[in-house]
Amino acid sequence: MKAFYATVEIEGFTFAFVVADGKVIRAKFLTKESDEAFAEEIEREGIKAERNPFALQHLVRLLQSYASGGRIALEKVPVFMNGSSHDVKVYKAIRRLTFGHTATYGEIARIVGSSARAVGRALARNRVPLFIPCHRVIRSDGTLGGFTPSVEIKKLLLKLEGFSL
Repeated sequence: MKAFYATVEIEGFTFAFVVADGKVIRAKFLTKESDEAFAEEIEREGIKAERNPFALQHLVRLLQSYASGGRIALEKVPVFMNGSSHDVKVYKAIRRLTFGHTATYGEIARIVGSSARAVGRALARNRVPLFIPCHRVIRSDGTLGGFTPSVEIKKLLLKLEGFSL
């Protein structure tokens, strides 16, 4: 399997992603590590990816437009969903949340026949944030809830989508 990775700056944060067979298979906001460390991490997972932003030019442009406030439907980008059957149900439900819309953990739980806590655990395992837009899931009291690697990034993403926090 031929895999490529690239990075995009989103409001001071580096977002790295890997694509193989036309699907995003891994994505991550890099906080402390460099993109070289990210490449090493995915290689330890058995993914040999070549850094090639040109091969991913279309996706890089989409992400740059999103970072500039464009109403980009990143949830429509093909992704590889891994995890338990419950995780995949959660991810599919979240991909129905479009730009500028949120749902609570409890609302997603009702859709998939689960609990809010189980939804939160599934989101913590999300291997392709932004494309499975877990930043759009908030707590029922209107507070943000968690986000890996930081709630500050979740705030930023929601702000880019027009939410006032």
